[in-house]
Amino acid sequence: MNLSDIDLRLLDVFIAVVECQGIANAQTLLNRDASNISRQLRQLEERLHLRLCERGRSGFGLTPDGEQVYRNTLDLKRALRNFEDETEILKGHLSGQLRLAMMMNEGGIFGAVCEHQDLLTHWG
Repeated sequence: MNLSDIDLRLLDVFIAVVECQGIANAQTLLNRDASNISRQLRQLEERLHLRLCERGRSGFGLTPDGEQVYRNTLDLKRALRNFEDETEILKGHLSGQLRLAMMMNEGGIFGAVCEHQDLLTHWG
């Protein structure tokens, strides 16, 4: 199987549905309606020739194949991020995540961080 950009987008939808524990909960995160998300999950299942999840009135749940594909997808996304970071380093560009910890009373820095919370991956 050759992986395409479309497959990567479908895998992103799959990750969102799993992490939101269902299609209905993933609608806001993905900014798509339930029928669109469901169609994309079906496309991914057809592409992989695997049943990834059970969905319906009884709720959402991963099949054993779906659990394995989810773990593999997380590994793939991590590997892609590492590849992108390493490639940027080769080009002489900084990339990756910056982790910043500070005391709450560090005035100016704290204010700047508060203004740009969209750049934070974790605050606590």
